[in-house]
Amino acid sequence: TDLPNVIDKEIELGDDNFILLKSEVLIISDLLSDGETIQYAIVRQPSHGQIETSDFKGTPITTFTNYELDAGKIVYYFLETQFNERMDSFVLQVRQTSNVVLRTFHIAIIDRNNQKPVVRVGTMTIREATNKILSPAEISIEDLDSADTQLRILITQRPLYGHIFKDSSTLVWEFTMDDINQNLISYEHDGSETVEDAFSFIISDSLHSSFYVFPDTAFPTT
Repeated sequence: TDLPNVIDKEIELGDDNFILLKSEVLIISDLLSDGETIQYAIVRQPSHGQIETSDFKGTPITTFTNYELDAGKIVYYFLETQFNERMDSFVLQVRQTSNVVLRTFHIAIIDRNNQKPVVRVGTMTIREATNKILSPAEISIEDLDSADTQLRILITQRPLYGHIFKDSSTLVWEFTMDDINQNLISYEHDGSETVEDAFSFIISDSLHSSFYVFPDTAFPTT
């Protein structure tokens, strides 16, 4: 039996400790047909919460359909009394006609109150001796407490084979998430015969000195 693929999703926990599980959260891209009923069976329940339907609040369910999902009836409830857990998961068997797949969904639970920044880091491909914009695909920060102009990225170890520039001309050791969104930050390779490069950084916002690196939102990085 094939192991279920893992899908990482990040959802914001509401004031009443629940979140609607919408179709974009539980999307299954390898089921081919549109407009047909999709049956979801929960083969492993969440560890720190439960999945319910709004028709029967307080009662965990084991199955639901895409129609209930699209109608906003399927809810994940966080059941812990204190917000110590920041990751939960559950396994779904998803069936559409003859297609059946298993998926493990990792849910990073973000507390909207006093949220530390959550950082996502990607990779980029660049030709030797060229310059390329750093986009939100390479670095992105989510923080409900702070504006993008307040989310500061502080370089602690510069790239070994290139430089980080603002406006393609000013060498920087610090920039903001707003700078990234404005396409102002770029990496320039020095032309050396290298296959990879990297730099280290920390995040600072207006309230917190630590942050999370997605999908590991259980323990903050300082």
